[in-house]
Amino acid sequence: MAVYSNIITESAAVRLFHDDVFKTTPAIGGRNPNDKKPTSVSSVWHRMLPIAGNQYLEIVTVFHGDRTPWKHQQDGDQLHKFIQKLTDKGLQLTWGTDPAESRRLIR
Repeated sequence: MAVYSNIITESAAVRLFHDDVFKTTPAIGGRNPNDKKPTSVSSVWHRMLPIAGNQYLEIVTVFHGDRTPWKHQQDGDQLHKFIQKLTDKGLQLTWGTDPAESRRLIR
């Protein structure tokens, strides 16, 4: 598990959940590309906690132990692409295991 966070005024992660590939990756959107309804529980939890004024603590929790739901039918494993997008948007690993590190440890 890995927790990414940042103090923001506008969500950096919400748009990722609506990306055509990510929303049809079971670990992120809970469904496969041709499914109308979710078929699984998402492995990504998102929270925005108000801090002060117009600021929020944005928290994205990523469960990455089982890599199967991270596979997109046409585009392969989306875990590292998703993490890269989170960090590109300013979220930082604040707790847990970096998915890239845990992959090296498993081998």
